[in-house]
Amino acid sequence: MNRIIVGLIAVAIALFAAVPAQAVSVPGCFGGEFLLFGQSVLQFELGATDMTGDVILLNPTGTVKVGASNRIHGTIFANAIFIGTGAVVDKCVANSVTGPGTCTDKTQVGPGNFAPPSPACDFPPLDVPLFPAVCSATNIVINAPGGLLGPGCYNKVTVEKDATLTLQAGQTVQVKQEFRQKLGSSVVSDTPGSPATVVVKGAYLTEAAVNITDVNITSLAGPGNNVHIGNGSIVTNSVIFSPNGEIHLHTGSRLVGDTELVAVQLQLQPFTNEPPQPVGVCACPAAFPNFAIENVPPDQWTAATALARSCVK
Repeated sequence: MNRIIVGLIAVAIALFAAVPAQAVSVPGCFGGEFLLFGQSVLQFELGATDMTGDVILLNPTGTVKVGASNRIHGTIFANAIFIGTGAVVDKCVANSVTGPGTCTDKTQVGPGNFAPPSPACDFPPLDVPLFPAVCSATNIVINAPGGLLGPGCYNKVTVEKDATLTLQAGQTVQVKQEFRQKLGSSVVSDTPGSPATVVVKGAYLTEAAVNITDVNITSLAGPGNNVHIGNGSIVTNSVIFSPNGEIHLHTGSRLVGDTELVAVQLQLQPFTNEPPQPVGVCACPAAFPNFAIENVPPDQWTAATALARSCVK
């Protein structure tokens, strides 16, 4: 019995190790995989941020500010890092670390550990899309669940309260002025796991409690706060990119799955994230010392059934 359980755990661990991290991939740039990628300013405001992933600020004289009570499960790469009271960062790679908070691993802290960053650490790490010279003057208003919008260039898009805009996977919607999501609205791809793309010449603005799922968003505006994600919003499997301006993530937002933020400036009120989980792996709550395979007698356990069944106490 013990050998079976150990074998199942080993399979699960192997699958976890094979799953790519939630990250923007920049080969040759320190760890090479980043949840948050900033050029000039990156600030975690004080509060209950609890995130998993790596963070980089390229500014050779800049400081990543980690507000009080934040918890960063990952590595911060920066010229300097300030860690506020009660905040904890797993690892720091920096020329200096200050503040009353804790960096658990400071083995790569000191002059020369960050500066100068590798030439591979360039901004932006993603291609900046071109905006068409000619664009329709049509204003789009979505005010019902399931509203569809095909690829093309539009003047302005508004998704009204509690409405849902569905975009075509693999296709691009361009917006000349503003893209706005009102309270409780959603913007989603028509194919789960396959993203649609939105490119906005102006700002992308949301009110509270919106959903963005499988939609990669680029705002070409800036400088300034040109991507604004409202309180309590959920962004799932989407890359938000501001190559010329700021992304401002507001309190209570959640970044789910393969979601990343890339911007000149990142201003982050308390948020959480849920990194991608490997399909089929049974992940029990930490309080459960062991696990069983639901509805399968122990003498019939196999790796396949272990990965297909729910955890039970």
